[in-house]
Amino acid sequence: MKRLMVLICSLAGLAGGVFFLLTSYQEAHRRIIEQESALRTALSAESVSNWLAENMRATRTIAGMSGLSGYLLSDSPDTAPADAILDYFQTILEAEACYLMNAEGLTVAASNRAAPVSFLGHNYAFRPYFQEAMAGKVGLYLAVGITSNQRGIYYSYPVRRAEGERPLGVVAVKFSPEPLEQKIRRRFKDGIVLLTGPHGIVFLTNFDALLYHSLWQLSPEEKAALEQTQQFGKGPWRWTGLEKRNDRCVVDPAGTQYVFFQKSVAEAPGWHVVYLQDLKRYRFPVRPDSFVARVIGGSVLIAVALNLLVFYFASKETAA
Repeated sequence: MKRLMVLICSLAGLAGGVFFLLTSYQEAHRRIIEQESALRTALSAESVSNWLAENMRATRTIAGMSGLSGYLLSDSPDTAPADAILDYFQTILEAEACYLMNAEGLTVAASNRAAPVSFLGHNYAFRPYFQEAMAGKVGLYLAVGITSNQRGIYYSYPVRRAEGERPLGVVAVKFSPEPLEQKIRRRFKDGIVLLTGPHGIVFLTNFDALLYHSLWQLSPEEKAALEQTQQFGKGPWRWTGLEKRNDRCVVDPAGTQYVFFQKSVAEAPGWHVVYLQDLKRYRFPVRPDSFVARVIGGSVLIAVALNLLVFYFASKETAA
């Protein structure tokens, strides 16, 4: 019996050591994946910001072309000089459209003038990107187009006769978000990645079912604001059903828990890259407590069996 107790204590000590090692490994496993996910989210937000900044510079270059300011100053109905500039930059930038608006917001020249859905003749004075440019700022607006009803990334810049003067009008460039969306998809091979805007509306994602959904439940005031701006169309902006458990964990309506990462986009205030990773990925394949329980149980059974055999053979020898 003494021998059995010594063996059981030894096995218990061994199991305790195994438990400690497995727990330490599980924690290290979790930290590595968490650091990797946080870094990936941060790099994606930086990549989005850099992409946006690059196209801002291009829009500023277009606005500086004298042919655009000259057209806005003239009374000529001939748009050919302005059209040539807009067509050229639309081609080299691979943009969806380049267009010129006067000081009242009316589009007076556009590269898509011959397209079935053209911006020519439409007034966009209500759009924030026009208002920002007329105030002398660089405009950036990610939205669903009022005319096209398609997602677009809009840039704008004031057109002036000379630096420092009041803007004569605004030049705008619309880009498709798909190249940016593809960049995000390539970076994230697993999990769910989202680019969210004001009120948490999903604008880009690798999970199409969540497009135009609200990340969090909207208040009546937020719904009213979205209806007024129509930045993301006419709605409805359905809720994803996600709820926060804490700053790092969210749960969906099915009960699936996700580790939550979020990073703001420097060039687009109010916009964030969000990454959701299934919590199961952070768990070690075998739970340490379950593994150790099996080790202890199995070890005890083996120890009992061995001691019974020793006792059996010892008894036979004594009898002989």
